[in-house]
Amino acid sequence: MPSEPKVFLSHAAADIELIEVFETLLSKAVGIPSSRIFCSSLEGQGVPKGQDFVAYIRGEVEKADVVVALITPAYLDSAFCMAELGAAWVLGTHRFPIVVPPIGFDAVNATQLGLTAVKLDNQDSLSQMLEDLNNALDIELPKDGVRRRALKGFQKAWEELRSRIAGPQRVAHHVHAALQDECRHLRDQVTEADEQIERLEEINEKLRAAKDREAVAEIDAEYVEGNLEDTFKELIESVTELQDDLGGPAVLEHAIMDHFDRAGKIDWTSYEDQFDIAVKYGVYDPDTNSIMWGNEDLAALSKALDALQSFLQENHNASFLTKDDRRGPEDLRFWQKRL
Repeated sequence: MPSEPKVFLSHAAADIELIEVFETLLSKAVGIPSSRIFCSSLEGQGVPKGQDFVAYIRGEVEKADVVVALITPAYLDSAFCMAELGAAWVLGTHRFPIVVPPIGFDAVNATQLGLTAVKLDNQDSLSQMLEDLNNALDIELPKDGVRRRALKGFQKAWEELRSRIAGPQRVAHHVHAALQDECRHLRDQVTEADEQIERLEEINEKLRAAKDREAVAEIDAEYVEGNLEDTFKELIESVTELQDDLGGPAVLEHAIMDHFDRAGKIDWTSYEDQFDIAVKYGVYDPDTNSIMWGNEDLAALSKALDALQSFLQENHNASFLTKDDRRGPEDLRFWQKRL
């Protein structure tokens, strides 16, 4: 590591207001002087007058120890920003992608080749990322009080700025395809809801005709609990049926825990073969030690887990649920008898 590390702040010029306050946060919370942060939009930190802009930018990317990318809608619309990311990837430079709302993590999966990103409005994740950046630069970490004040000041400025972040001018193909899939999924849900309404109307008719509590209980057991239990089983199956597509049950278990930010260490001794398959399927990246959520099968897993969690939250007291079921899919004990 050189004695004077350098940060390349990759950004879109349209986001200059955000860049100004973020650069201040970077300097104060990481402990690196502004003179060591290259930022093409800030006077004194960008391309000197009279220099070839493109050549100078290329040189700064090559000299940078880390690249911090503020990924906004304007960033994704900029071919030049994409070129900066591509150059950093080719050079193997340590990259820190930061997702700026309204952009979501799906955009990062499409541009960062599996790198773990943080959201700008998640203060805990952002604070940890800044500490990781400090470690990557191998410089002295500022005192806690300095870092807290810097983060507090930035969050206050961000709340004022977030409404002025322009939306995207175009939609990526994978985003469009995902929205089409979501529309089809919603249409299916409407159809299922219509069928459920008819079923509930049938239940109401029978309840009106019932003359005692015992009869009501029998009807409830026949229609309501039975239907909920069938739905629960289907939701479980929508998760477990993905294990072969991901590489095996151990990979599925790790991905589930990763979805809920509870993933532990991988038992390579016992499950190396499964994770080797996961690498070949584009499910797991051994270089970054991370699950690649941009993968189509993992996207299906994420949707299935969210649906299962919502179901359990709405029907937490259903009689057919066991103690482990009520822990929810975010608890490993929920899955131990199912994977």
